Amino acid sequence: YSDSGQKRWDELKIAETAQSAEGSTIEVGYTAAETFTEGFLYVVLKDHRPEWDLQRTGAVIMGKSLEEANKRATTIHKALKK
Repeated sequence: YSDSGQKRWDELKIAETAQSAEGSTIEVGYTAAETFTEGFLYVVLKDHRPEWDLQRTGAVIMGKSLEEANKRATTIHKALKK
């Protein structure tokens, strides 16, 4: 989620949730769902970082199947490395 990567978010249909949601709660799902209704397929969960690695963040990826969601995540991660 570097600055250069974030410049490509619109192109890759990536968005960050507008608000934080406490981890391991139903609110995480509601918060992500609000962003998916805006047409994004990969949603970064704002401030959703594990205490043991604050450089990482949670994300929810949309797909018609688990395979499609996994492929989308892999494709986006590769695209952001360029």
